[in-house]
Amino acid sequence: MTPAASGPVYTVAGLAFRLRHLPVEIPAEAESVFDGVARIGTRDCRVLCLAAPGCDFLRISGAGSFAMAREEAAIAAELEPGAGEAAVQEALLGPVLALALARRGVFVLHASAVVADGGVIGFLGESGAGKSTLARLLAAEGAPRAADDLLAVTAEGPAARPRFPQLKLDAEAMAAIVALEPSYPLLALYELAPGEAVAGEELTAMSATTLLLKHTVAGRLFARDLLAEHLAFAADLAGRVPVRRLRVPRRLDVGREVLAELQPR
Repeated sequence: MTPAASGPVYTVAGLAFRLRHLPVEIPAEAESVFDGVARIGTRDCRVLCLAAPGCDFLRISGAGSFAMAREEAAIAAELEPGAGEAAVQEALLGPVLALALARRGVFVLHASAVVADGGVIGFLGESGAGKSTLARLLAAEGAPRAADDLLAVTAEGPAARPRFPQLKLDAEAMAAIVALEPSYPLLALYELAPGEAVAGEELTAMSATTLLLKHTVAGRLFARDLLAEHLAFAADLAGRVPVRRLRVPRRLDVGREVLAELQPR
């Protein structure tokens, strides 16, 4: 690698990846994993994902081509001519790093989260379910926000690693997350659902596992071997961490009620 090829280092979820601006050549033996349209940040992009022995490849329209070697903490990037900085950042801080982390046993969930009782509690749900709003309301009640949209989780512990860049947050809010500890016990995960009153309900092990699989970032980009690891991870996590459904009224004064529901009994 020449000095000109060296780029910034992205430290996420306790792991560091150096970006290298190099040509990305996809070998002929690479197998197709995904070829279609996917939402990347604020854009619908054409995404091509391929896997070869020792390396995963992503080509994202409007951003460029990326290669993630499995034995090396580096990402090769060949940017499209005229690619905007925002499009490149959304690609890197979304599917590229999510795939690189998954290869190292760290899976990124589409979730908001807060720190409470010495650990992290995460909230899953479809877009518009109120994940970010709830995290903000709980922060106002004294439970610091640990994630707005992306929560890195490991089976070891199990643990949450909150220092993952959140593209939707401003610099001040992100600085508060970076100031948190690098790792916390993962205490519980909740699927948000509308309700007349705050109430929690248990999910079956199968429902909990399916929920975790569904809300993992870049899951469609996992090659067959990684899909097997992902399934084992989700099933193991569902067996060790409470995964429940949380019904929450659409009110802005609901933070204290939710925090009371989250307290261990």
